[in-house]
Amino acid sequence: MVVATQDDRLNWHIPDISSEVSRRLSRSRQLMQQYWSHLAQGVEFAGEIADPSRVFDSQAPQLNQYLNWQSEQYQQAMNRVGSLSTDTTPAIVWHGEPSIRVQLESLWTVYQATPKDTNRLEELEIIDLFYQDLKHQFSSRIPTLKVYLVQYPTPIFFPVSPVSILISQVKDLPEQDLRDGIFQATESLLNFGA
Repeated sequence: MVVATQDDRLNWHIPDISSEVSRRLSRSRQLMQQYWSHLAQGVEFAGEIADPSRVFDSQAPQLNQYLNWQSEQYQQAMNRVGSLSTDTTPAIVWHGEPSIRVQLESLWTVYQATPKDTNRLEELEIIDLFYQDLKHQFSSRIPTLKVYLVQYPTPIFFPVSPVSILISQVKDLPEQDLRDGIFQATESLLNFGA
């Protein structure tokens, strides 16, 4: 459940979609006009070139559709999290043995104080090799797939319903084993919803 509170979709809340569409199109149009004006300076035939900012008028329906989809995803994530928040700790969610709650509190404190490993680009690039295949095979059934790289001592591919996978030891695995593990974990997410 704690992993669900870290779902990026929780950041997708848009209070007023029509206002957001207008704001984004207006900003894009403004940037395009500034760019176009810069290009056209000193060019004799600049007046003969059509205004490219009109292209944005045709993009409103697609942007509206995309923002509505984001709003639906946000609501799904909110329903999954319920009354929890992104600040929820593992100890709060734990309802079992009290001694384990104490251990979770201690581990969470250490985790929060530990600098995050920002040198994981190589691992992300390795996973990126399979992105198009994953998208092709699962995008119609899983709206967004979130991959968390963790540093466990053994390789794992652990699905966390509804849209997350924990993966460990990425660099140490043969490419085919990594691919198979990612796809099996993603397939397992579909079985959670069945």
